[in-house]
Amino acid sequence: MSILNKYCKASLVFITCAVLSFTGSAQTNIDSIKSLVQRLSSDSDKVNTLLDLSKGVGCFDSVKKLAIAFEAKQIASKMDWAKGMRNANNAIGLVYLQCEKDSGNAFKYFRANITLAKKNKDVIAEALALDIIAKEYGEINQHQKAIETYYEELALEPGVTKKASIYGNIGTAYKAVGEYRGALNFYDSARNLLNSKKHWDIQDTLELAGVYVNRGEVYLSISNPDRALAQFDSVLNSGIALKDKQFYIWGMIGRGKAYRLKKNYEKAVSNYEDALLVCKDINAFGDEVSIDGELAHTYMETGDINKALSYADAALSLAETQHYINQLSKCNTILGNIYTKQGKYELAISYLRKALEIAGQTKNLEDQRDAWGALSIAFKQSGDWQQAFYADQTFKALSDSLFGIDKLNAITRAEISAEYKNKRKHDSLQTQMVFAKRIERQRVLTYSGFIGLILVLALAFFMFRNYKTQKKYNELLNREKQRHLAHIEAQSNVLSEISHIQAHQIRGPVSTILGLVHIFNYDDATDPMNKQVMEWITSTTEKLDVVIKDIITRENNLRTEHEEEEAKKNNPQP
Repeated sequence: MSILNKYCKASLVFITCAVLSFTGSAQTNIDSIKSLVQRLSSDSDKVNTLLDLSKGVGCFDSVKKLAIAFEAKQIASKMDWAKGMRNANNAIGLVYLQCEKDSGNAFKYFRANITLAKKNKDVIAEALALDIIAKEYGEINQHQKAIETYYEELALEPGVTKKASIYGNIGTAYKAVGEYRGALNFYDSARNLLNSKKHWDIQDTLELAGVYVNRGEVYLSISNPDRALAQFDSVLNSGIALKDKQFYIWGMIGRGKAYRLKKNYEKAVSNYEDALLVCKDINAFGDEVSIDGELAHTYMETGDINKALSYADAALSLAETQHYINQLSKCNTILGNIYTKQGKYELAISYLRKALEIAGQTKNLEDQRDAWGALSIAFKQSGDWQQAFYADQTFKALSDSLFGIDKLNAITRAEISAEYKNKRKHDSLQTQMVFAKRIERQRVLTYSGFIGLILVLALAFFMFRNYKTQKKYNELLNREKQRHLAHIEAQSNVLSEISHIQAHQIRGPVSTILGLVHIFNYDDATDPMNKQVMEWITSTTEKLDVVIKDIITRENNLRTEHEEEEAKKNNPQP
C-alpha cells in the first residue's frame, strides 16, 4: 500500500468514526460507511478498514459493530480472501462473546475459521484459530474446554517453540482452577522443550521467561516463597539478557511478593520500589498501579499507615487517569481499609461504596466480597450496627457464592486432573507401545545381525579351510612338481651320460670291431693274423660289454628310484 493510500485509509477511518458518532439511525450509519468505503481502491483495503471501524464502535452499540464486521466478511467472501474471512469471523466472534455474552454464536464463528483453514489445507491458520478459541475459553473461565482445544492444537504437531507455548497455556489453565501440580508439570514440559533446542531466538527466550513468571506465581499461591524467588530471579535474568524492562518489572514485582510472604518487608519494599522506577521510565502504568497497591498493603502490614495512604492515593489517581476500571475497585477498597484504621469511618465508607459500585459494573464477585467485608468492619467500628449487619450478611452471601464457584472449580479441577491422569496414562501406554515396537524391531535386528554374524563366520571358516586345503594342495603340487622336475633332470642327466657313452665309449669299440672284421682273412683261416684279429675283437668286445652293462645299470637305478618315489607317494607313512 502506498503512503497516499495509507493516508486516505486513516482519514477514512477518522471520518467514518465521526459519522458513527453523530448520525442517527444504525442503518443510516451503515449506508454512510458503505459509501465511504467504496472510495478505497482495493477490496482488501475495504475489508481491513471495515474491521478497524468495527473495533472502534463500543459494546453499547453491538448491533452496529456486528453489521460492519458482517459487511467486511461479505466482501472478503466475494473475493475468496481467506485471511479477510478469518479476520472477519474473529471480529464477529469477539462481538458475540464480549458484547452480547453469547458464547454459542461466538465460538461458531471461531470454529468456522478451523473449517476454512482445513479447506485450504492451511495448518498454520488452523493452529492460529485453535489458539484463539482456547484463549477465549480461558477468558470466560471454561478452562476444561480451553485445555481440550489446546490438545487439538498440539495434534497438529507445531514447532518446538509453539509446542512449548501451548504447554505453558495448558499450565495456565490448570493454575486458573487451582490444579497447581498439573500446572507445574506443564510448565516443566514447556521449559524442558525450550532447553532442548540447540539454536535459540528471541521468541524462545520470551517464552521461557513467561514460563518462569507463571511458575513463580504458582509457588506464591502454594505459599512457597523460596521457590518463587528462584523463578523470579530467572525472570530477572531473562529481562537483563533480552534488555526487556517489562520482564525486569515482573521479576521485581514477583520478588517483592515473595519477600512479603516471608514477612521480610524491607526487601519487599526495596524490590517494589526498584520496579516502580522502571515503570515510570517506560510508562508501564498498569504495573505501576499494581505496585503502588502492593506497597500500600505492605506498609499496612508494617503499621506505617501514612506511607500506605500515600501509595494507595497514587494507585487510585493513576488508575482513574488511565481509566483502568478493573483496578479501580481494589484501589478504593485499599483506601477504605486505610481510613478505617485511621478511624475516619465516613471517608472509609465513601471509598468502599465507590469500590462496590465499580465492582458491580465489572461484575467482579471477589472485589464485591472484599468491599462488603471492609464495609462491614467500617460500619461496625463506627457504631452503625444495622448497616454492619447488612454488610456482613452480604459479605457472607458473596463468600458462599464464591465458595460455590470454588466448589465448581474443584469439580473442574478434579475433571481436569482425571483427564490429565488419563492423558498421562494414554501417553504412557503409547510410549510403552512405541518402546515395545522399538524393542521388537531391535530384537529382530539383533537376531538378524546374530544370524548374519554366524553366516559370516561360517563363510570365513569355509574360506579359511578352503585356503588351507588349497595351500596344502599347492604345496603338494609344488613338491610333486619339484620331484617330477628332479626326476626329469635325473633322466636327462642319465640320458646325456648314455648319449655321451654311446658317442665316445661305444662308437670307438664298434668302429674298432668293424675295422678288424675287414682285415680278417676269410680266404685263409690259418692265417696267423686272423688269430691276432680275433684276440683284438675279443678284448674290444669285452670293453664294449662293460660299457653296455654300465648303461643298463644306470637305467635300472633311475627306474628303481622313480618306482620308490611313486610307492612313497601312493603309500605315505602314518
